[in-house]
Amino acid sequence: MANIRSRVNFKSDDGFDASKQSKLPDKFLRNAPKDEPAVRIGFVSAAVGYGLFAARPFKQDEFIFTEAPILSSLFHEANSDDPSLTKCQLAAYRNALETHGNELTAAYPVLAASHGFPPPAFDEVEPVLNSDALGKFLAHGRFAGSTITREEYETFTSKIRVNPSPSDQDCRLAVRNFFRHYAFDARKNSAGGVPGGAKAVATQAHGACIYLLGSLVNHCCTPRAPRFSRTEEAPPPVGPNCCWRIGPQGLAKFIEKKHICVQARRDIEEGEQLTWDYGKRDLGFVCECSTCRPPAGSRCSVM
Repeated sequence: MANIRSRVNFKSDDGFDASKQSKLPDKFLRNAPKDEPAVRIGFVSAAVGYGLFAARPFKQDEFIFTEAPILSSLFHEANSDDPSLTKCQLAAYRNALETHGNELTAAYPVLAASHGFPPPAFDEVEPVLNSDALGKFLAHGRFAGSTITREEYETFTSKIRVNPSPSDQDCRLAVRNFFRHYAFDARKNSAGGVPGGAKAVATQAHGACIYLLGSLVNHCCTPRAPRFSRTEEAPPPVGPNCCWRIGPQGLAKFIEKKHICVQARRDIEEGEQLTWDYGKRDLGFVCECSTCRPPAGSRCSVM
């Protein structure tokens, strides 16, 4: 049987331009997030630490913010102990500390403590948490400050173990664990935040990015589909409320390479914590999300 493609004679004078036919008009492309306050950093619990919270209401499918990475390196989920990888990750973290040390230490005090830097006093860190500096990597959307109180900060940091004299191996191990929990797969067309889409999982080493704000979005398990009759009122939404993508994709051409874009999966109220599903059965931590906590725990899809 003849190949169908061979039956069509494409000539340059046919007036057919495939590139023009495949390009959507601008009116169909998605708009970037509004240049308005988008997120605040807040305290979740002594066990979890910090999280990101909506600074205003968001509608389902609305883009919340886009952000450039604060550091990037190679990562390999299945072979994360590879010395060449941990060496690159440690170098990337130390370089970021030199230029963005105050912001990185304020947002991720546990990692800083593992490198011998104790959490600063609240009076020292509070101006950083409330400054525009934490939003310095935002391309769209604005950082709206902190809701962390002195009591919350001291409750959290009092439980942080400081390594007074970390070895190079200690630092490598700490950064490796940091990438495991906070890094995003930065390959082309990477996306996730829903079941089955892990943050940084691949069969070989690949580029992974850490985001000053984006990496603070916490995990929330996806619940099982609720059962209710047609006469019953649908229960309030539970489970993750966001998803993410990296780089320009589909109709969202405004996203820059390696930039993360956070999108609402459902309507989000002002003050609600932003969450997504890490997509891993083995999370590497005890989950305390709203789906897992009683009485909703029976609805968790990963149990």
